[in-house]
Amino acid sequence: MLRLFFNKFREKEQIETLVSIAVSQGIVSASDQAYLEEQAHIKVKRISDVNRIEELKQELPIEKEQRFQLIYTLLSNRMKRGAISLRLENILKNVLRVFGLSRERSNELVEYLKINIRNGLSKEESYKRLGYLVD
Repeated sequence: MLRLFFNKFREKEQIETLVSIAVSQGIVSASDQAYLEEQAHIKVKRISDVNRIEELKQELPIEKEQRFQLIYTLLSNRMKRGAISLRLENILKNVLRVFGLSRERSNELVEYLKINIRNGLSKEESYKRLGYLVD
C-alpha cells in the first residue's frame, strides 16, 4: 500500500516536472499553463535557468516503458469521465515533445491511447500495442 502511494506521488511529481519543463521551454504558452493549473490541477513551476531545466530532464523517466506509463497516467487521469477537452488534448500533445517525440508521433500516441483508455485497456496492454510510438 505504501509503495502504491509512493509510486502515485512520484508519478504526480514527474508529471508536474514534465509540464514545467514544457512551459519553461516555451512549448506550452502562458494561457495554456493557466488552463492546466485550473482545469487539470497540475502545478506548474516556471524555470528560467537553462541548467536547472537540464537537471530536471534527468529526473524524468529514461526507459521507454516508464515514459509510456507516465504518458498513460497523464492522459487517463484527465479522462475520468471518458473524454478530454480538445484544448487539453492539444496541450498534452505539445507537452510530450519534451520527451523528444515529433508532433506526428505525439498526435498518433494520444489518439490511439484515448481509444485504448475508452476501451478499458490497461497500461500494460496499451504499452504492448503502442510502445513503439515512444521511441
